[in-house]
Amino acid sequence: MTEPRAIFADKPTLVGEKVLLRPVRLREDLPLLRVLLQDEEILRWTSGSWTPVVPEWDEALERRTVDRYRTRNDRTDCLDLIVVDRSTGRGVGEIVLDGWDEPGNSCTLRIALGPDGRDRGLGPEAIRLLTDHAFRVLGLHRVSLSVHSLNSRCRVFQKAGFRVEGVRRRALPFNGRWVDRIEMAALAEDWGHELPPGPDPERPAGVLEDDPGRRLTDAEWTRLRDYLRRYVVHELDQWDCWRIDTAYGPIAITLSNAVPEDGHPGVWRAI
Repeated sequence: MTEPRAIFADKPTLVGEKVLLRPVRLREDLPLLRVLLQDEEILRWTSGSWTPVVPEWDEALERRTVDRYRTRNDRTDCLDLIVVDRSTGRGVGEIVLDGWDEPGNSCTLRIALGPDGRDRGLGPEAIRLLTDHAFRVLGLHRVSLSVHSLNSRCRVFQKAGFRVEGVRRRALPFNGRWVDRIEMAALAEDWGHELPPGPDPERPAGVLEDDPGRRLTDAEWTRLRDYLRRYVVHELDQWDCWRIDTAYGPIAITLSNAVPEDGHPGVWRAI
């Protein structure tokens, strides 16, 4: 068993198709850290305000930032990597594993991408790379995270393979009211490790056919809805993008309410 607080002693470089994850280089990464610390969208989900106050970058803030990050590569209780866009070679964000829980053989994940790293598929790949490292190299059992219920980018985590596990109702203050916090996690077996024996769910009609975009019939939708509620989450209406590992392989389903009069979502695709 890895010694407590030493699980993240090694600082790897992980290479994907679009992104590269590498240890912090303080001098090189300081401009990126400034962007992240002053980014309104990032601050929105960490400050509890829809219109956050962007801090002024002065000598005091720069000094605090330097002090905070100068020891990042020496710490053994967290793994803090810079997300680099391989097409430009520039850092666009930060991704972190921390919150190591030895009895549970688990940790938490968080990611922050600046404007240059958004809406280009970099986030899901970065999350998959680091989560895969957590399972395959570090031997962890579980990686979890929390996301603000109003943050539409929670779908990035679903695309990366994380599943919704529950909702902490009215857990976060935001703009003078209480909002929900969504709890998500990935398990080692989600990445194909030591898949435990379990029920062999009946294949829902239409899900794996090669006809993306076809609208489901009422009967097919009923079967698919029941399948999702049984094997994924109960709050079906909250989410519109799914990645599910079944006995028939992984599938991705996109549900859309584009035609409300139909009475049910009907757009889906398989992978």
